[in-house]
Amino acid sequence: MKMVLMGLGLIAASLPAAAQAETRQLGTHLHGHGHLDVAAENDALSMELRVAGADIVGFEHLPASAAEQAAIEAALATLSDSSSLFTFPAAAACRQESAEASLVVLSDPAEDEPHGHSHSHAHAEDKVDGGHAEFHSRYLFICDNPAALDRIALSYFEAFTNAQELTVQLVADGASFGHVVTRAAPVLDLPRRF
Repeated sequence: MKMVLMGLGLIAASLPAAAQAETRQLGTHLHGHGHLDVAAENDALSMELRVAGADIVGFEHLPASAAEQAAIEAALATLSDSSSLFTFPAAAACRQESAEASLVVLSDPAEDEPHGHSHSHAHAEDKVDGGHAEFHSRYLFICDNPAALDRIALSYFEAFTNAQELTVQLVADGASFGHVVTRAAPVLDLPRRF
């Protein structure tokens, strides 16, 4: 089976435990606003979701208590269950082949250590005061009838009440499309031959 990654940056680091996190450099980061990349090739559909920690668990630091750790573990479990986030048309007969979710800590290079270099890792005891945490998840689906895949309903907004919108980048057959899906209109209509 050929995995579709199509240059969308669909490779996010998976973490062996919810308490660990990877550090990345801080980019554009808006609360309530996430990113969903979708790529289709033949019968394969790959998706990557990147969302601020505040949208998922209500905070953006590494867990400071057992309750925060439990919230992260519950969020990772929900993000790993695509059926709680996405609904495909029944006629498309799509099934999840794989899913993974992780917590990624984004660092601000201006706040890195004063000795001239930054560290590329975080520890569970780090507070990440100047950084932000994001949840990243990746999914691979196989659709028996990809021609019937004309929309994706996003129950993601029901699962995470702080989420307000997703900027979606679609890639199929060498063409790229951009969309915004909101809490008020949580259906992604797919262009033909997607």
